[in-house]
Amino acid sequence: MRDMCGYLGDKLVTEVVVPGSHDSCAYNFTEKSPYGPDAISWLIDNPTIGNIAQSIVVKWSQTQNRSTIEQLRDGIRYLDLRIGFVDNGFYLVHGLCGPSIDEVLSEIEQFVAQCPQEIIILDFNHFYNMKEEQHTQLINIIHQKLLKSMIPYTQDIPLTFNSLWESQKTIFVMYHHASCAAFPLLWPQQCINSPWPDKTDPNDLFEYLRKCPRTPNFFVSQAILTPRVSTVVSSVLPTQPSSLKNFTDMANITVIDWLMEQVKAHPLNIIIVDFYESINFVEAIILINQFKYLKQKTNHSTTQNSK
Repeated sequence: MRDMCGYLGDKLVTEVVVPGSHDSCAYNFTEKSPYGPDAISWLIDNPTIGNIAQSIVVKWSQTQNRSTIEQLRDGIRYLDLRIGFVDNGFYLVHGLCGPSIDEVLSEIEQFVAQCPQEIIILDFNHFYNMKEEQHTQLINIIHQKLLKSMIPYTQDIPLTFNSLWESQKTIFVMYHHASCAAFPLLWPQQCINSPWPDKTDPNDLFEYLRKCPRTPNFFVSQAILTPRVSTVVSSVLPTQPSSLKNFTDMANITVIDWLMEQVKAHPLNIIIVDFYESINFVEAIILINQFKYLKQKTNHSTTQNSK
């Protein structure tokens, strides 16, 4: 986004279109990945069934192919983070346990050191097997890794890209738990709206997204399909999608068309998808921002010159 400073500098972060990934750290799962605390309980409570189902669960739990730092280098600027407390440690989870929070935050820290002016939104929005003590521990870990880059929570000051670049604070940390109230660098849940479509059909999904009312704060459009248990069970049949990747492809082939349609009709903010690299997702969003704001800047300059 720093490359777009010429036409995004005076814009609010909530005004521009931001590319994001859904369940951002659900990657590199294997059949040896342990079940997370968010997994269906009978898979955890019945080890025999759980072990048999593991090969299927892997295919339907993984939502991304790229690591955290690879996503950031690809241009993803919103990360959807879901944390489970497992064996006295914090892990990113989506049915299975993914990377540790230390690994993920270290990759973010590394990217920020390489690209210090890129604005990033970290959305910690689901927590599993965590009590107040664990929230305090996790928040302290986040502060230890990212403190110098975290943007303080504010309700009063409009945050433009220019103001953030000048402050040298570039990371929003959203934290969806009441414990964040004691920490002025954390943004509470009410600062971001992320309605869940819960659709299995692409047509129903995009109809929902078209009708979903936009709120003035950070707003996430979840351009994702949600499989049912029956979808997963039927994946053993040759005529049915065999994985979340296959299932998601039905929506992803339409995402770019929907984006181009919406940019002319409705304001967009954060867009999240699964397996973003399977389509020209980031490239399309860059073009959308150029279309909206470079055109505005050009028109404004033309008007000024004609006076």
